[in-house]
Amino acid sequence: MPRVKDAAYIFVATAVGLAAAVAPPVALAISLIYNTIILLLWYTDFGRASAVFEGAMAEQRLEAAREFAGRATGFITKVDDEILKSLSPEQLDEIADRAKKRRGQAAPDAEEPDFDVLLRVRTRNAAEARAAVEPLLEAQLKKWRFSAVVPEAGGTVVLEYAVRLRKKMTPNTLRDALQQLGSPHIVGVEAQ
Repeated sequence: MPRVKDAAYIFVATAVGLAAAVAPPVALAISLIYNTIILLLWYTDFGRASAVFEGAMAEQRLEAAREFAGRATGFITKVDDEILKSLSPEQLDEIADRAKKRRGQAAPDAEEPDFDVLLRVRTRNAAEARAAVEPLLEAQLKKWRFSAVVPEAGGTVVLEYAVRLRKKMTPNTLRDALQQLGSPHIVGVEAQ
């Protein structure tokens, strides 16, 4: 399908060709000006529409792909080949956000569990401290997830855990249980 910019290329080529036959310096000037403009437009990415403006076109393409969808694999391949390849990064981000929302609506039980306490274990040896702390977390808590290792000054690191306490447990009882563990690798424990 021809586009407007294709017609502009044809007209400029015709103008340069005619000018070259009549006045070569004019043809050179037209060619230099045109090529400079094209390079500037390419460099600045001028004319790319944002996801908001091209959303209607993307929705039409998506609707056409839905009509095609017979099998899950064929549908995903068709969407990738015909829609996702032609979208800008902003449009792909918009689609990813909408897909996450749809996923949450389709399976609300599959959402991440709630974690109500941030547990911070200060240590000098992260591997040994994790080996000592995680069996206790498995036995004492409803749910837990290791979040990060945060380096601190003085050679210590902080192991961060997101935890869900059992009904009768408080952050203080968890902190006390970890301190009573008696591991030489644990320097301090905070439960917030």
